[in-house]
Amino acid sequence: MSSIINKFFENNLYKKVFWWAILFFIFIVIYYFNKITPYVADDFFGQASGKSFNSLNDIIISTKNSYFSWSGRFVAYFLTNLFFWLGKPIFNIFNTLAYLILALLIYINAVGKKLCSPSLLWIIFSCLFLFVPAWGQNFLWMGDAANYCWSSVFILLFLLPFRLQRYQNQAIISSKTLIIFYGLLGIIAGWTNENMSLGALSIVILFLLFRWREGKKIYLYMKVGTISCVLGIIFLLVAPGNFHRYAVESSLNQGYGINVISNFANITKMFWKFDFLFFPCLLLAFLSVFYKKTDFKVWLIYFFGSLVTLYVMVVSPYFADRTKLGVIVFLLTAIANIYIDLDFKQLKVRKAIVVVMVGMTVGMFSMYNIAYKDIRNFNYETEKRIIFLEHSKIEGIKVVKMPKIKSETRYTAASGNEEWNDKGILDYYGLKNDIAKAK
Repeated sequence: MSSIINKFFENNLYKKVFWWAILFFIFIVIYYFNKITPYVADDFFGQASGKSFNSLNDIIISTKNSYFSWSGRFVAYFLTNLFFWLGKPIFNIFNTLAYLILALLIYINAVGKKLCSPSLLWIIFSCLFLFVPAWGQNFLWMGDAANYCWSSVFILLFLLPFRLQRYQNQAIISSKTLIIFYGLLGIIAGWTNENMSLGALSIVILFLLFRWREGKKIYLYMKVGTISCVLGIIFLLVAPGNFHRYAVESSLNQGYGINVISNFANITKMFWKFDFLFFPCLLLAFLSVFYKKTDFKVWLIYFFGSLVTLYVMVVSPYFADRTKLGVIVFLLTAIANIYIDLDFKQLKVRKAIVVVMVGMTVGMFSMYNIAYKDIRNFNYETEKRIIFLEHSKIEGIKVVKMPKIKSETRYTAASGNEEWNDKGILDYYGLKNDIAKAK
């Protein structure tokens, strides 16, 4: 048994084969999940709008209108409109790649180029699948993937040079042209998603603070990136659409508002949620027991970023599950940074990692099977709905008895938003639901 474990950790050929096998397996699974996921909620209007676009200029105009009327997430809304224009089959491919790139960026923000670790890659993919509270919304919903999955990709890509610079004596970005592009990336990262952008800014500030205390040079690209990120966050937060949306939702929902104390207490309770923060934090503590290196600052920086991403939501009227992705992303990056500094020469460390991987593998495959059945059933019921609604519209029926579709897991694109999904498809077909008679 020990010889098998040693081969897994020491044989470079074995490690490379496992590493690529994991990527191939995840690509096939996630692509298939994307492929069998139907349009959800406002996707129906989105794909109709996409058919009306004739050029990128039309997409920019539509995104600009959203910026002034509903949300400051210009980057995410632009990508969403772009994919509505390109179509679902194209989205399925690129969205699958975005999922893989997200996991790889978590991985690279820890290991850089110095380590091939299939065990770490598998732990990252396992945690993403098992502990992201609104997995289907974040990674399969066409109208939401850009807001969360793609935004996370831009943010981790922006943070990567700060992480890689940690142990380099020369600036890793020195060309003026690359610095300009990095500045643009900083604006994009800041202009993506409210709580995760603020979490990313806190990570950047800590990297700079530690460099300053250690007497290390703060390079031009770091200054440009930080300022650009702040500008992006300003563009995001001061958007006229944010204030208009708040006014609309306040008028529609009695009691809609912000209670900081109550929000703080509810957020703190999330550390005891077994399907969210509890086990990732437990894994962080478990790995820390074996952690012997003296430089704890890097994983602490990302852990702090996850806390900022979590607790800035105290000033939000509500904390939807889909907005919690950034917390898990930064927490996983902290875990990965501890993981790479473990002393893998010790057999007890290797055995401990194998135990963790076996447990996650069992949970992973069990949940994959459950998720597949739920997503497939959701797709089947949605197809039945569409046929029913199209037939009703042809018959001139205005009020229909539309059966409800209930997601059994977090893995369907409409999980937790069934009412929103019902409204979206009914509005698209111009019909109303007879709630009293619907089953």
